[in-house]
Amino acid sequence: MKPKHKKRPPYDKRKKAFDLVMEAYRSARDVKVGVSAVNIGSGGKGTANPVRPTLVDFRCDVERVFRKILKSESAWDAFRQAYLDFDSEDYIERGMHAQKIYGEAMQNLEEGMGAEFIKRGIYPMHGKDSYFRTIRRTA
Repeated sequence: MKPKHKKRPPYDKRKKAFDLVMEAYRSARDVKVGVSAVNIGSGGKGTANPVRPTLVDFRCDVERVFRKILKSESAWDAFRQAYLDFDSEDYIERGMHAQKIYGEAMQNLEEGMGAEFIKRGIYPMHGKDSYFRTIRRTA
C-alpha cells in the first residue's frame, strides 16, 4: 500500500491574501466614514444592497483577525510598527522593514494571518463569491 501524501498548504495563496488584504486595509484605514441620514419622504434612491459589507465592516473584520492572532500587547505593538505605521509606498521597503522587526517569524505570521483571512472569507475581496459581493451574516 502506498503511503498517502499530505496535501501541502497553499503558502502562495496565503501570502497573497495577506498582502492584498493588508494593502486594502491600509488604504481603507484613512477613509473617513461618517453617519448620514436620508429624508424618506424625498423619494431619493436607496442603496442597491444595504446588507453588503462596507469599508467600515471590512476594517472591523480585518481587525478581528488581528485580535485573534496577536494575543498580547507587545505582539500588537510589533505588528503595528512592522505593517501599519511604516509609511512607504514601496512593497520591497515595507517587507524589509517587517523583516527587521520579525526576522524569520515574519513568513509564518503573514501566512497564518493570510490563512485566517481566507478562512473568514475576507479574501478574495473582489470578483464572484468575494467579500464585497457577499451578504453579511452575524457570526
